[in-house]
Amino acid sequence: WHTRRASPPSAPSSTCRCNLSFMRTCFFIGRREPPDSLLPILDAEVERHITEHGVTDFVVGRYGRFDALAAKCVKAAKKRHPEATLLLLLPYHPYDRPTPTPTGFDGTRYPPGMETVPKRAAIIRANRYMVEHSGCRLPPAHRGKAENPLSWKGGCPRHSNRFQYPSG
Repeated sequence: WHTRRASPPSAPSSTCRCNLSFMRTCFFIGRREPPDSLLPILDAEVERHITEHGVTDFVVGRYGRFDALAAKCVKAAKKRHPEATLLLLLPYHPYDRPTPTPTGFDGTRYPPGMETVPKRAAIIRANRYMVEHSGCRLPPAHRGKAENPLSWKGGCPRHSNRFQYPSG
């Protein structure tokens, strides 16, 4: 279940032969406290995914500084690309924890089937759902991390995997 404003359909990137609806969605998953040097790199990756890969739907959580940085980058990109949308991932049912749509977001997304998930596992399960239902994850790679479906596995399977956390 999710709410959002309607967005006009966009053409897929000529370099992407992936399922369009799957590939248009990008999920941000990262460290709670990323380094300050991440912001310009993350901003460039958002721009690249919009312009080169036709990504239009960005989903971000609300726990930790990384989520705030990701939302900031997408909000800035939306000024240049009005077709881009920003959705807030809700790990807890909106009835139990009413969450108004924050300023600059286009709506919220609550993954289906989460009603029976224990609250202590809700964030992990919501993240897992988005990893499995998004064509891209930012950041898609991180030095030194083992592959993990909830962490740094893959990135967009058909797109280059150039993003790396800066050191420091």
